Amino acid sequence: VFSEFAKTFGGLLDHRALADSIAQTLPMDKAKQYRAIVDEYWAALEANAESAPAGPMGRRQGAAVQVMGQEIKRSFERVVGQGRERLDAMLAELQLTPEQEAKIRTTIMDAYLQAQGKEQSRMQRLKLFRQIAEDLTPEQRSRLRELVQTQRAG
Repeated sequence: VFSEFAKTFGGLLDHRALADSIAQTLPMDKAKQYRAIVDEYWAALEANAESAPAGPMGRRQGAAVQVMGQEIKRSFERVVGQGRERLDAMLAELQLTPEQEAKIRTTIMDAYLQAQGKEQSRMQRLKLFRQIAEDLTPEQRSRLRELVQTQRAG
């Protein structure tokens, strides 16, 4: 499994190629600084990996996989955070009661878990929209429609 992973993602594990590509776009003095920072980072990472037991991929590749995993985690957290921020802003715009907000958040979380984190179909999104609208006053429903239309246009 690890050898197949290394074969498939080997290019991603070669940090030097990416660093060189980035450095080529920078002015000479900035490229030198950038390379020094990258080299220092990888030296520290490799030194840290040397104190860990060697895995099936070796210490260096294991360290690279660890970094890639951390980057994936940060990317996921960034995407989830952006979604949460948009949801919080929308719910604030609707001026919900605490009870309404709790119920709507539960409805949204249930729909997300049901979809297992995958992109929902148009029908699933429409069903969710209708469930949320049931818990809103007529004024809030109208405001929700406006927000959705603005979001689609933007």
